[in-house]
Amino acid sequence: MKVLVATNHSQGSEDTDFCETIENELVIIPGDCLDEDCVCERGCDPSFLGLASGQRTTTTKIVNRPDLHRSLYAGLVAACLVRLGLIGCHGACEDCRWMLEGHLLDLDFLVGPGQEHDVIRRLGCDYSRASHSAGLG
Repeated sequence: MKVLVATNHSQGSEDTDFCETIENELVIIPGDCLDEDCVCERGCDPSFLGLASGQRTTTTKIVNRPDLHRSLYAGLVAACLVRLGLIGCHGACEDCRWMLEGHLLDLDFLVGPGQEHDVIRRLGCDYSRASHSAGLG
């Protein structure tokens, strides 16, 4: 399964870059703003969220994790969201299942067209992709 993991690669190439996560940690896109100082007009968090650390980063890369499948990944996301108090169950209710499906769709949107080791940067509501084959890996 192709997933996004935190990376320090290319950190600092944008003034707004930061990385508080663990290198190679699985990440998600927070659905709601976790930052009280967010200036994005849509209220989204301008970063990715580490599943293990609960910390944020603006840079990720695509990796292939053959040990993961969709249901296991959804379970890891659910555990993170429960731990952070963003959902109250592990996907048992309809609202939580809807939120988990949204995270899977976000992942598909970002990694689907990408190649392994492509760097994806989040800048507020916008994303940029740098190809590994362009010398960024």
